[in-house]
Amino acid sequence: MATNLDNTVGSNWQASWVSNGTPGAANSSVFGCTDPTACNFSATAFFNDGTCSTACYGCTYVDALNYNAASTMDDGSCFFDFNDPCPADINNDSIVSTVDLLMFLAAFGASCPN
Repeated sequence: MATNLDNTVGSNWQASWVSNGTPGAANSSVFGCTDPTACNFSATAFFNDGTCSTACYGCTYVDALNYNAASTMDDGSCFFDFNDPCPADINNDSIVSTVDLLMFLAAFGASCPN
């Protein structure tokens, strides 16, 4: 099927393209993003209309230095700061105290999620 036909010429219309729009027109649902890795992939599109977007990819881990709240699909780009100057300060109040010890003891021996 030709995708570059002038829709104003009736002989260019292809009835098989009728799908929620004018036959052969760009508003037909046969056009859309055909890249399955894109955020806006359309399983019903047959012809790529150039609208594919990867804007949803990014770092989705809240604790990462480059966390992106707009990202919905993790792309493996997250990076973390593992140089914690005070790793024993579990509750991050800038003081290592009994509260930190109690938090540690409460979690001691618990199974971690995979």
